[in-house]
Amino acid sequence: MKVTLVQPGSDFLLDGKSMPPLGILYLASWLRIRGGHDVSIIDLAGVSDWQAKIKEESAKLDCDWLGLTCTTPQYFQAKNIKDFLHSEGYSMPIICGGIHLTSDQHVNELGFLNDGFDSYCIGEGYNAATKMCEDVKNGELKQMYAEPILKDINSLPFAARDLIDIKSYKYRLGDKPCTTFYSQAGCPYSCSYCESPLSGAFTVRAMTPVRIREEVLDIHYRHGIDAVMFFDDEMNLDQKRMLGICRELEWVKDRVAKDFAWRGFVVTAKFNEDLARACKSSG
Repeated sequence: MKVTLVQPGSDFLLDGKSMPPLGILYLASWLRIRGGHDVSIIDLAGVSDWQAKIKEESAKLDCDWLGLTCTTPQYFQAKNIKDFLHSEGYSMPIICGGIHLTSDQHVNELGFLNDGFDSYCIGEGYNAATKMCEDVKNGELKQMYAEPILKDINSLPFAARDLIDIKSYKYRLGDKPCTTFYSQAGCPYSCSYCESPLSGAFTVRAMTPVRIREEVLDIHYRHGIDAVMFFDDEMNLDQKRMLGICRELEWVKDRVAKDFAWRGFVVTAKFNEDLARACKSSG
């Protein structure tokens, strides 16, 4: 099955080309490797004339269904993209997902069901997208999907960074080109300003240190990037895991990429001298 995923632009940011869209990159990889589907991405980040960009990549619109992901500021453009595709005569099912819809559904605000998309994805998209492919094939696409989260995110293939121009993104650590990474999903805390529990409940699912090292090596060998920013909510919930990550990244620094560097977020109350020394020695 041919699937095309679209990343709307982020015109509200100072630089729309800073952080690659990891959500759809992991979803694309999941569908491509675990599902055997033919997946394309139309990346509208940093694009001023998105209609021209879509026309330029019209070959990717020969698909069985098209998916859009969006935050709240991106939802207006997502609706415009859907309307534009309809005006151009495209009739494939257009499905919308992302944290905006998930947040609305969480507080029982379901007005989005009248916005003209063929279907909506609530919450994590891996199992939902798998089910969508089955239902589109059988002509039984439902209006809304809210499937269980993955129990083990180590089963995720590496993010499909090859499906976008990864080096057009300008995120940096100091003077080093850098890319982004999520090694953990979920959060045990309930900060009132944060959306994390909405997308994966309070269940924390973490990649193993070895799984992290293998994807870091893939980034090095495939894309020539030797700096990584981890956007996990807090990397050090499990000190043993955190020390293991540092050991694996120190291995990368010592044996593969001597200038390797990384950054991440931690919980201050769980941070100590052992972790500080391990972080420093690993980059």
